[in-house]
Amino acid sequence: MGLFDFLFGRSRSLVEMAEDRIWLTDASKWTGIKHDIEEQLEQRVSGLLLVAHFPDVLAVLSRIAAEQKSRVPIAACLVGSLSRSLVANWALGEQSQVVVIAGERHPLRTLDMRAVQFAKELPGRCRVVWHISLEDPLMKSFAGDWLAVTLKKLGLNENESIQSGMISRRIRTAQLALEKRLIGESAARNAADWFEKNVSGQPMG
Repeated sequence: MGLFDFLFGRSRSLVEMAEDRIWLTDASKWTGIKHDIEEQLEQRVSGLLLVAHFPDVLAVLSRIAAEQKSRVPIAACLVGSLSRSLVANWALGEQSQVVVIAGERHPLRTLDMRAVQFAKELPGRCRVVWHISLEDPLMKSFAGDWLAVTLKKLGLNENESIQSGMISRRIRTAQLALEKRLIGESAARNAADWFEKNVSGQPMG
């Protein structure tokens, strides 16, 4: 650590927030996450964190993590359980490169950003990428079925994802709107259950 870093603290500008990777179906999302992991391992990253907001998605990510045969440390956990102790044995330093792969977005923006805040606390560089399916309740809450129909007409197939700044902005707008419709903060096993327990009125769309 240099003198400037010692006096004023290390810059936290070393976190890259990638555009959302949008998949047509949940099945294609899981396959896409596996391919993303393989690509990151080929680039010799220092560690991979697979994160979820709900237990059902965590169960899938945990199975995916267990399938990996690599010396690179890989962990799966809930965003609410992220802590430095999780990576205490990863020997991270200023030259480290950690990738955080999220298997879903939370309906609330503030909870989504907890993963980003954790990434900012890690040494070295960190990349955060969200994988989301058009079948996810958050996407259905504002896009319905029209987006999937449109993308299919444009030639998108289940083996491909898109990264669109416009769609990412729509996701953020939907998350902020949902915060105004909360009727509770009950725990849930998945996003659909969360919507049923905590959001008033009919889905947006």
